[in-house]
Amino acid sequence: MSPLRFARACLTCGILQRVGNRCQPCANKIVTKRERERYGPVGRSPYADPAWRKLSREMREEFPWCFACRATTDLTVDHITPLLPGQSPVVPKHLLAVLCRSCHGKKTKHT
Repeated sequence: MSPLRFARACLTCGILQRVGNRCQPCANKIVTKRERERYGPVGRSPYADPAWRKLSREMREEFPWCFACRATTDLTVDHITPLLPGQSPVVPKHLLAVLCRSCHGKKTKHT
């Protein structure tokens, strides 16, 4: 039996939904300050692109461990060199590294 989920009001418009803090239309409209600075006025993150998601999944399947600490859980794919504003995240595999979230956060903090 699945857990019972209660409907919650969207934080933006108040429409009831069962998952998340915002309904899908309001969630699609939200652009964080950081995204605007990094990607310009476009509201959608380039990491939502199906091509990036496929590439990320392939990298994590090919290298199922963190390149820095050898952890095998909570893996992400990192760009070795930061993306330029407006640049597509889909790049050749030799420019990517599989890192756990902890190592990814430490690396990103220092670049």
